[in-house]
Amino acid sequence: MDYESGVQKGIKEGKPILVDFYADWCGPCRMMDEITYENQKVIEEVTKNFIPVKVDVSEEKNIAYQYNVYSIPTIVYLDKNGNEVYRTIGYRNASQFLQDMNEALSRMS
Repeated sequence: MDYESGVQKGIKEGKPILVDFYADWCGPCRMMDEITYENQKVIEEVTKNFIPVKVDVSEEKNIAYQYNVYSIPTIVYLDKNGNEVYRTIGYRNASQFLQDMNEALSRMS
């Protein structure tokens, strides 16, 4: 989902938002798409707990600047009001990603 639609949907539904800042030329970003995001448990947890959003930093530089994203992949976790509560930088395998999601959710309650 694109950034604007995702944030609006998250706020409307009262659901946290997971924003993945990436670029097509980024090797670790492609690894996350091919490995981490293909993990069944990751898919289930993301779908259950977040509105997932992807932001291509090559196309949407203004959004990347807004969040001070200078390295990718960067995952920014937003609460249901669109406020940042947690972020990670760099490649995350499935177990790290699941831990990150739990950490972000724990900071929202």
